[in-house]
Amino acid sequence: MTPVPDSDGSSNHIPDDIIFFQILVLLPVKCLVRFQSVCKSWRATILNTQFIRYHLEHFRTRLSMVVMPRRYEEDHKKFGLEGVTFYSFQPGQSKVAELILDKRCPRGMPVFSMPLYCDGLILIPCTTGRMFLCNPATREFVELPRGSRNVAGDHRVAFGLDPCTGKYKVARHFFRSYSETLQADGEGTVLEYSAGHEILTIDDGLDAWKWKATIDPPYAINARTPICLPGFFYWSALRSITGHGINKVSSHVILRFSLHDETFTVHPNPPCRSFLSNNDTLCELGGL
Repeated sequence: MTPVPDSDGSSNHIPDDIIFFQILVLLPVKCLVRFQSVCKSWRATILNTQFIRYHLEHFRTRLSMVVMPRRYEEDHKKFGLEGVTFYSFQPGQSKVAELILDKRCPRGMPVFSMPLYCDGLILIPCTTGRMFLCNPATREFVELPRGSRNVAGDHRVAFGLDPCTGKYKVARHFFRSYSETLQADGEGTVLEYSAGHEILTIDDGLDAWKWKATIDPPYAINARTPICLPGFFYWSALRSITGHGINKVSSHVILRFSLHDETFTVHPNPPCRSFLSNNDTLCELGGL
């Protein structure tokens, strides 16, 4: 005979830690979303940071991937990959925000830069400035609100977890103005710009899903995918430019942005050289 839960959802026969951390933790996300409606205590536990981290660690052993074609195809089924299932997102699947794969994107997603991944969520930043968030587990696909206007033709975003709050955050940089001009003597380049930086919290609170300005970065951030670690984003930034034309030399630094106090600290490039070429990139090695 199956034990009947009390009014608060707990059972007289099975301890709560067994129910949540040995039974429910084995279920996929779609089931957990439904079970939040059982009672307030179940919802609180399922949304608790400890349970979420435990559930993520359990499912890390299961390999999965998301395939995102770089061009639009009406019939994605004709492109088959052995062992890969293709899904298309239909209106009405998302309850978090407005779905975007409809009349506003009749030819599919705009050209995008490097997707960012964190705990099963995938952020897809497009070169047009639009950003899309995908949860493959629940098959939700939403578009984030537009940020501040960027006069530059290209930009990058950061995406990660703030361990202090347990919330996922997106950061983006933008230019209010930007220009490179020759010095009066023709021997160098004058860099003039006004740069901004803002963050968005993915949550169900009043301040969530809104861009909030932070302090301006001390240097112009490059259009280069950053390193995203728990609590910190690492941007490549342009410190100075000397010379011009084929003799132009750029000097770069690394800006570390803290999600805790929303401040920047400046760090030198690796000792190999003081600049990053178009073929160089920042990367994470084992969370370090």
